[in-house]
Formats: sequence, C-alpha cells, structure tokens
Amino acid sequence: MSEARKPGAKQLSPYLPRTKLPNYTPLLKAYLTSGSSFLKGKAPPPASLDMPHDMPARGHLDSREAKILGPLSKRREANIRWRYLTKYRSRLAAPISKEESESIYTLATITKPLPDNAYPCPLVSEDKMLERARRGDWERPKRITARFMRRRYHELLDKSVIISNRRNADGKEIYSVKKPDLAQEKARKFATTSEDQSWIPELLDSSMTER
Repeated sequence: MSEARKPGAKQLSPYLPRTKLPNYTPLLKAYLTSGSSFLKGKAPPPASLDMPHDMPARGHLDSREAKILGPLSKRREANIRWRYLTKYRSRLAAPISKEESESIYTLATITKPLPDNAYPCPLVSEDKMLERARRGDWERPKRITARFMRRRYHELLDKSVIISNRRNADGKEIYSVKKPDLAQEKARKFATTSEDQSWIPELLDSSMTER
C-alpha cells in the first residue's frame, strides 16, 4: 500500500497534515478494482474509491444532515477513507512481475526429488500444525519432498497477480491486472515419484488441495 502514500494526494485541510487522503494512482486503482486481485470477496466499484459506501451522510456536503448538523470533521473523513482502503489489504493477491511468475512456475513444476537431508522441517506455521493436529488429520512430514515444495510454489502462484502497463494511442499509461497463466499447470497432475509418496501422508495431500 505504499503506492497510496505517494506525493500528490489531496489534503482536506492545509493546516491538518493528518487529513491527507490516499493517493489512488492509476496503478493502485487498477489493482484495487480488478476482480483478479482479490483472493476472497469482490473488488470495490471504482466510484467507491472517491466516496466510500460507509461514509456517513454528513460526509456528503449536499446532504440534509450536513446542512443541518454541519459537515463531518476533516480528520474523521480522512480516517474513514484510509480505513476503507486498508480493510482490503488482507484480501488482495500479491503483485509479482512476469519474470518472477516464470521463475516460480519453473519451481512449481520441478520433478527432481530433493536430497534426503533437504529441509528437515515443513514450511508450515506452528499454529496451523497444532490446529490440524487437534483435528487429527495432519502429521508432520519426516522431511519436505519435491512434491511438497511444488505444491507450495503452485499455491504461491495462485495467490499472486501480474500487473502490466502499456501506453494507448494518446500516450496515456494503462494498467491491467491478471492471474499468472496456470491453465497448463492446472490441467495436469503433479508428477510424483514413489519416493515422494512414501513421505507424504494422503491426508496431508488432500488438505493442501482443498480450497
């Protein structure tokens, strides 16, 4: 969200620095309003960036409430606009470059087994391990296998987006957001060796693919 703090944003009051609004640059607008950017929920309509739907009536200067009770304080209005932006942070896919997506895709399709001493413990949070252990549907793998790592890289790609830009005939910069091309990867099963399968419990395999 550092894009929203770039210079050039509107400030509601020249005497109150904390009334500075988010700077919705063309790149940030494209990122926030694209359905591809969201891991869950829907993207906000572009108009809501200018006027959040949860803005009180007094935030609209032409409203009856604003005329009777007075307009909303500038600081509160700025806080509401920032909260509207930040509430989407946890729902957004991570932006990566095309080169990064190609590198991750390569790692997600490697079939070569890892050495026996590679990665002695899984790259899974302790909280998640404890939660699954309480349910009785997960065990700690003896080691991380190539298949385990492929699935993690595939999951990383699935939670990412690529933001690209181009200039139109008028010289205006246009941004587009799309998911990395996983059609080929999703159409095929992960190649596994019998060595891989001997290290991964079936329940762990199924729990990773459920989403």
